[in-house]
Amino acid sequence: MIGGCVTSGKYNMTASLYTKTSDPNSKTGQIKARYVIKSAGFPCIARGLANLRGKDSGTMQDWGNKLDQYHYLRIKTMEQMDEGDLVTNILDSSGQVYLNSSIQFVVLGVTPTYEPFGSFMEYDIILNRAETNASLPSSADMTDATVLSGTDESSLVIT
Repeated sequence: MIGGCVTSGKYNMTASLYTKTSDPNSKTGQIKARYVIKSAGFPCIARGLANLRGKDSGTMQDWGNKLDQYHYLRIKTMEQMDEGDLVTNILDSSGQVYLNSSIQFVVLGVTPTYEPFGSFMEYDIILNRAETNASLPSSADMTDATVLSGTDESSLVIT
């Protein structure tokens, strides 16, 4: 278990979350997007999806399961995310790597889950493998990874 409470028994994985902020350059018109770490090591549970029909093809119980072989992931967590955020570096409670930091997944959709009496339970999040990997900082020192481009944000520069 990651913590000492009931939810830490359910959320037995951790992941890193990066959020994107954009700053337009007033002189050149370029968009400067910075990926800043939002949460390092947030508790979650991750499963691989073969398609978006909702069937989980891999589970965290499979010994040696590597999430990098999937195109879609489903994450359940209490951590709030926005569309376009990046998730990477998924580890289990013993430190085994399920998804290394060189592979990134982009948040496609976030669905809050409520119990029958109306209390919030968790977020159910669908992720898609990123087509272009950003050079992200590996630690939570709040340094930025910057993307410079006109509209497609494909060339990466670390500031």
